Amino acid sequence: MKAHKELQSIVKRNIEREKEQQSHPELVVLKRTTSSNLTSNLIVDGLSNANVADKQIDGIIELREFDVPYHIRVCIDLKINVGLWYGILDQSNSGPLNQLLLKLDLIEQLEPIIFAFDIECTKTQLKFPSAASDQINILKDYCFILTTSFQSLQLEGNKF
Repeated sequence: MKAHKELQSIVKRNIEREKEQQSHPELVVLKRTTSSNLTSNLIVDGLSNANVADKQIDGIIELREFDVPYHIRVCIDLKINVGLWYGILDQSNSGPLNQLLLKLDLIEQLEPIIFAFDIECTKTQLKFPSAASDQINILKDYCFILTTSFQSLQLEGNKF
């Protein structure tokens, strides 16, 4: 949690800096110092270890949840939804990245038919119901058929 708070302040600072750079591109100046002491610091592309770390921290502009699996994160970011058909544009056609194309002609609107039930019973607090000791109070079942032929019909309630 401590690392998350520290990173959140870094992210806010980096986002504000990027907004300023986008609004005033003529004021963008890179301030990096190179180390002259080659024995104590590793030099990478003219930057010392400390400066390389600063450069990497400056690139953090977003925090994500650690408990969201990678494949779900990809689906969220690319807006890939379940139950839809996609085609893939090849790299040779679209440039460096593959692209997903939604195939609307394969999507058929189905008529939903839903059956659900609910059982209310007596039980002790904060416990799951037990068939051996708990009694059933109410048994409810629902069948929703949403088609044009059934929308005009009156559905009668169940009697127990």
